Amino acid sequence: PWKENYQQRGATTGINLLNDATNGWNDGELTIIAARPSMGKTDVMLHFAKQVGWQGYIPVIFSLEMPAKTLANRLIASTGRFNRLKLRNPSKYLSPEQKKIWPEAIGSTDKTNIEIFDSSGQTVAEMRAKTRRVMNKYPGKKPIIFIDYLTLIKPINFYNGNAHLQVTEISKDLKAMAKDLSCP
Repeated sequence: PWKENYQQRGATTGINLLNDATNGWNDGELTIIAARPSMGKTDVMLHFAKQVGWQGYIPVIFSLEMPAKTLANRLIASTGRFNRLKLRNPSKYLSPEQKKIWPEAIGSTDKTNIEIFDSSGQTVAEMRAKTRRVMNKYPGKKPIIFIDYLTLIKPINFYNGNAHLQVTEISKDLKAMAKDLSCP
Protein backbone atom coordinates (compact mmCIF):
# COMPACT_ATOMS: atom_id res chain seq x y z
CA PRO A 1 0.00 0.00 0.00
CA TRP A 2 2.82 2.51 0.69
CA LYS A 3 3.96 2.13 -2.94
CA GLU A 4 0.57 3.43 -4.11
CA ASN A 5 1.16 6.70 -2.25
CA TYR A 6 4.82 6.96 -3.28
CA GLN A 7 5.65 10.11 -5.19
CA GLN A 8 9.13 10.82 -6.47
CA ARG A 9 10.41 14.17 -5.18
CA GLY A 10 13.54 14.66 -7.26
CA ALA A 11 14.24 14.94 -10.97
CA THR A 12 14.21 11.63 -12.80
CA THR A 13 17.44 9.79 -13.46
CA GLY A 14 15.79 8.00 -16.36
CA ILE A 15 16.35 4.66 -14.63
CA ASN A 16 13.35 3.51 -12.60
CA LEU A 17 15.28 1.31 -10.15
CA LEU A 18 17.71 4.14 -9.46
CA ASN A 19 14.80 6.57 -8.96
CA ASP A 20 13.27 4.14 -6.47
CA ALA A 21 16.55 3.84 -4.57
CA THR A 22 17.49 7.53 -4.54
CA ASN A 23 14.17 9.33 -5.05
CA GLY A 24 15.76 10.93 -8.13
CA TRP A 25 18.09 13.92 -8.18
CA ASN A 26 17.25 16.09 -5.17
CA ASP A 27 18.00 19.74 -4.53
CA GLY A 28 21.13 20.38 -2.52
CA GLU A 29 22.43 16.81 -2.84
CA LEU A 30 25.84 15.82 -4.17
CA THR A 31 25.95 12.41 -5.84
CA ILE A 32 29.26 10.89 -6.89
CA ILE A 33 29.37 8.03 -9.38
CA ALA A 34 32.62 6.13 -9.41
CA ALA A 35 33.94 3.26 -11.50
CA ARG A 36 37.13 2.07 -13.14
CA PRO A 37 38.31 3.77 -16.36
CA SER A 38 36.38 2.98 -19.57
CA MET A 39 33.32 1.64 -17.75
CA GLY A 40 30.89 4.13 -19.33
CA LYS A 41 30.61 6.84 -16.65
CA THR A 42 30.49 9.63 -19.24
CA ASP A 43 27.77 7.89 -21.26
CA VAL A 44 25.71 7.33 -18.10
CA MET A 45 26.13 11.01 -17.21
CA LEU A 46 24.94 12.00 -20.69
CA HIS A 47 21.91 9.70 -20.30
CA PHE A 48 21.08 11.40 -16.99
CA ALA A 49 21.53 14.86 -18.55
CA LYS A 50 19.22 14.07 -21.47
CA GLN A 51 16.55 12.69 -19.19
CA VAL A 52 16.44 15.76 -16.95
CA GLY A 53 16.57 18.04 -19.99
CA TRP A 54 13.52 16.36 -21.48
CA GLN A 55 11.76 16.80 -18.11
CA GLY A 56 12.20 20.59 -18.28
CA TYR A 57 15.30 21.01 -16.12
CA ILE A 58 18.46 22.62 -17.46
CA PRO A 59 21.37 20.17 -17.53
CA VAL A 60 24.69 21.92 -16.98
CA ILE A 61 27.70 19.78 -17.88
CA PHE A 62 31.23 20.64 -16.85
CA SER A 63 33.48 18.42 -18.92
CA LEU A 64 37.05 18.81 -17.76
CA GLU A 65 38.36 15.98 -19.92
CA MET A 66 36.33 15.73 -23.12
CA PRO A 67 35.61 18.52 -25.64
CA ALA A 68 32.00 19.72 -26.00
CA LYS A 69 31.87 18.56 -29.64
CA THR A 70 32.70 14.99 -28.62
CA LEU A 71 29.99 15.08 -25.95
CA ALA A 72 27.48 16.46 -28.47
CA ASN A 73 28.30 13.62 -30.88
CA ARG A 74 27.85 11.08 -28.08
CA LEU A 75 24.50 12.64 -27.18
CA ILE A 76 23.28 12.42 -30.78
CA ALA A 77 24.59 8.85 -31.13
CA SER A 78 22.82 7.65 -28.00
CA THR A 79 19.60 9.50 -28.83
CA GLY A 80 19.45 8.05 -32.35
CA ARG A 81 20.92 4.73 -31.21
CA PHE A 82 23.77 5.08 -33.69
CA ASN A 83 27.14 3.42 -33.36
CA ARG A 84 29.49 6.26 -32.37
CA LEU A 85 32.12 5.11 -34.85
CA LYS A 86 29.66 5.69 -37.69
CA LEU A 87 29.35 9.34 -36.68
CA ARG A 88 32.91 10.00 -37.79
CA ASN A 89 31.43 10.20 -41.29
CA PRO A 90 27.62 9.95 -41.09
CA SER A 91 27.02 10.40 -44.83
CA LYS A 92 29.28 7.44 -45.55
CA TYR A 93 28.55 5.06 -42.66
CA LEU A 94 24.90 5.57 -41.68
CA SER A 95 22.33 3.34 -43.34
CA PRO A 96 19.49 4.97 -45.34
CA GLU A 97 17.12 4.28 -42.41
CA GLN A 98 19.54 5.91 -39.97
CA LYS A 99 19.93 8.92 -42.26
CA LYS A 100 16.15 9.38 -42.14
CA ILE A 101 16.12 9.58 -38.33
CA TRP A 102 19.35 11.63 -38.11
CA PRO A 103 17.54 15.04 -38.10
CA GLU A 104 15.05 13.75 -35.53
CA ALA A 105 17.89 12.62 -33.22
CA ILE A 106 19.55 16.03 -33.50
CA GLY A 107 16.24 17.82 -32.83
CA SER A 108 15.46 15.61 -29.85
CA THR A 109 18.93 16.21 -28.42
CA ASP A 110 18.55 19.97 -28.94
CA LYS A 111 15.32 19.96 -26.88
CA THR A 112 17.34 19.00 -23.78
CA ASN A 113 18.86 22.55 -23.59
CA ILE A 114 22.10 21.01 -22.30
CA GLU A 115 24.73 23.63 -21.51
CA ILE A 116 28.31 22.29 -21.82
CA PHE A 117 31.40 24.00 -20.43
CA ASP A 118 34.56 22.19 -21.50
CA SER A 119 37.45 24.32 -20.20
CA SER A 120 40.06 22.21 -18.46
CA GLY A 121 41.20 23.03 -14.93
CA GLN A 122 37.99 24.75 -13.84
CA THR A 123 37.54 25.55 -10.17
CA VAL A 124 34.34 25.06 -8.19
CA ALA A 125 34.03 28.87 -7.98
CA GLU A 126 34.14 29.12 -11.79
CA MET A 127 31.50 26.38 -12.06
CA ARG A 128 29.29 28.20 -9.58
CA ALA A 129 29.56 31.46 -11.58
CA LYS A 130 28.79 29.70 -14.88
CA THR A 131 25.81 27.92 -13.33
CA ARG A 132 24.46 31.26 -12.08
CA ARG A 133 24.74 32.64 -15.64
CA VAL A 134 22.77 29.63 -16.93
CA MET A 135 20.15 30.23 -14.23
CA ASN A 136 19.82 33.84 -15.47
CA LYS A 137 19.58 32.61 -19.07
CA TYR A 138 16.69 30.25 -18.19
CA PRO A 139 14.72 32.04 -15.45
CA GLY A 140 12.36 29.78 -13.53
CA LYS A 141 14.08 26.59 -14.69
CA LYS A 142 16.10 24.51 -12.26
CA PRO A 143 19.64 23.53 -13.27
CA ILE A 144 21.04 20.09 -12.58
CA ILE A 145 24.83 20.06 -12.60
CA PHE A 146 26.94 17.20 -13.97
CA ILE A 147 30.74 17.17 -13.70
CA ASP A 148 33.09 14.87 -15.60
CA TYR A 149 35.25 14.41 -13.65
CA LEU A 150 35.93 15.23 -10.01
CA THR A 151 39.71 14.84 -9.78
CA LEU A 152 40.26 17.19 -12.73
CA ILE A 153 38.66 20.09 -10.85
CA LYS A 154 41.35 22.56 -9.82
CA PRO A 155 41.48 22.82 -6.01
CA ILE A 156 42.06 26.15 -4.30
CA ASN A 157 44.89 24.70 -2.18
CA PHE A 158 47.58 22.34 -3.46
CA TYR A 159 48.08 20.61 -0.06
CA ASN A 160 51.65 19.63 -1.03
CA GLY A 161 50.21 17.29 -3.67
CA ASN A 162 48.06 15.30 -1.22
CA ALA A 163 45.28 14.03 -3.52
CA HIS A 164 43.08 12.94 -0.61
CA LEU A 165 43.00 16.46 0.86
CA GLN A 166 42.41 17.97 -2.59
CA VAL A 167 39.42 15.67 -3.29
CA THR A 168 38.07 16.37 0.21
CA GLU A 169 38.19 20.12 -0.45
CA ILE A 170 36.58 19.76 -3.90
CA SER A 171 33.82 17.47 -2.58
CA LYS A 172 33.08 19.87 0.28
CA ASP A 173 32.93 22.83 -2.12
CA LEU A 174 30.66 20.94 -4.54
CA LYS A 175 28.29 20.02 -1.72
CA ALA A 176 28.19 23.67 -0.64
CA MET A 177 27.48 24.73 -4.24
CA ALA A 178 24.60 22.23 -4.52
CA LYS A 179 23.14 23.50 -1.26
CA ASP A 180 23.64 27.21 -2.01
CA LEU A 181 22.19 26.98 -5.53
CA SER A 182 19.50 24.53 -4.33
CA CYS A 183 20.10 22.11 -7.16
CA PRO A 184 21.47 18.59 -7.57
